Amino acid sequence: MSNLSGIFSFKGRIGRGEFLAHIAVTIIVIVSGITVLFSSRFSSLLPEGAGAAIFYAFLLLAFFWYILAFMSKRCHDLGNPGIYMLIPFYGLDMFVGESELGDNDYGPNPTGANRVDPREGVVNSQEPPIPD
Repeated sequence: MSNLSGIFSFKGRIGRGEFLAHIAVTIIVIVSGITVLFSSRFSSLLPEGAGAAIFYAFLLLAFFWYILAFMSKRCHDLGNPGIYMLIPFYGLDMFVGESELGDNDYGPNPTGANRVDPREGVVNSQEPPIPD
């Protein structure tokens, strides 16, 4: 799922590189948001009142949904259900773990580099198979 159409979807898989890109976006959004909210230069530009509170709550909910979606897809890439993201220290495996080879219950390998052939074992699609 390398396009932006499914960023809020919990279906599919994302590889480590795309996961790290989502982490970078998350960090940038959080730092930018904190800067804007607490900077005296921008405080006069921010809306106030109940309508603004509802707007900010909606933005926060959408951002939280986005984070849960990409973390769930990374769990899927490792061959586990999305709920595994709640396991303490599982996040480390999400950063360094290798994708499950070939297709799994959650979709095809996002890199497309590894395919599993039941007759020949693992075949890397980027290299031609070795003839017998």
